[in-house]
Amino acid sequence: MSLDYRTVHAHMLLRHARNRGTRHDLSMALMDANFHAGRNISDKDVLAEIATRHGFTIEEAQAILADPAELAETERQIAASRARGVRSVPTFDIGGIVMGGGSENEIAAAIEKARR
Repeated sequence: MSLDYRTVHAHMLLRHARNRGTRHDLSMALMDANFHAGRNISDKDVLAEIATRHGFTIEEAQAILADPAELAETERQIAASRARGVRSVPTFDIGGIVMGGGSENEIAAAIEKARR
């Protein structure tokens, strides 16, 4: 079973969850669904069902997921992040140093460099 799903639609919901104060919980639920339950988080029905436990009605989630303008905005934000060097999650921007994770020592060195 492949767990490698396109996540652009999940990110559409995550953008809206920020204003609802449920972004972190939704993010954790999506990771649990993907990595632990083996659910297809590129499936809009799966996403809408998960979103209903995190501040969305099924109709709100479905409307966001079906909106071409929402998809375009999310794709624009993804492209902007890639242009800044984001290639993985987590990614840190520490004083202009963009890091895709790293060891504690690498992160500490970037913080120290940013302080100078």
